[in-house]
Amino acid sequence: MRTTSKLAGAAMVVAVTAAGLAALPSAAFAVSNSNCTDADVGGTMCYYYHSNYVGALAAISVEVDDLYTWTFSGSSGGSSDGKGKAVANDAGSGRNRDTHCTAVTWEHVGGAAGGGAHLSLARFGGQSATLGALNNNNRSLAWTSCNFDN
Repeated sequence: MRTTSKLAGAAMVVAVTAAGLAALPSAAFAVSNSNCTDADVGGTMCYYYHSNYVGALAAISVEVDDLYTWTFSGSSGGSSDGKGKAVANDAGSGRNRDTHCTAVTWEHVGGAAGGGAHLSLARFGGQSATLGALNNNNRSLAWTSCNFDN
C-alpha cells in the first residue's frame, strides 16, 4: 500500500510540474523586430535601450503583459549597447510607429490590470526621449484608442 501511495504522489508531482511548465509564456525571450525607421510605418512600438533614441532597439507590434519576455535587437544611433537584454525595466526612450493606435507602456506586469504609472504615446509620431517616470521602469505594453477609419 505504501508503494502505491508513493507512486501516486510521484505522479502528482509530475503532473503539477508539467502544468507549471505549460503555463510559461510561449514568447519567452522573443527577439523583437529591429526595424524602427521612418520607412517602417505602422504597427510597432519602438523601445530604445538609452535615452534620446540610442542603443539597441526593440520594435514590438503586439500587446505584451510582461516585456521581460522580449529582448532588444538591432541598433540605432550607431550603438548596439543593450542588444540581447530584456526590454523590461531597461528602455530609455520610445517612439510609437503604429498608424492606428496609441501605445501605452505600464510600469507593472499586466498593463491596466497591473496598475501603476503609465505613459501614452499617440499613434504615429508619439515619442519620448526619456520615457519620463518609466525610464528603466517599464514592464508591459498595451494598445488603446485605435482608429482604423483613416
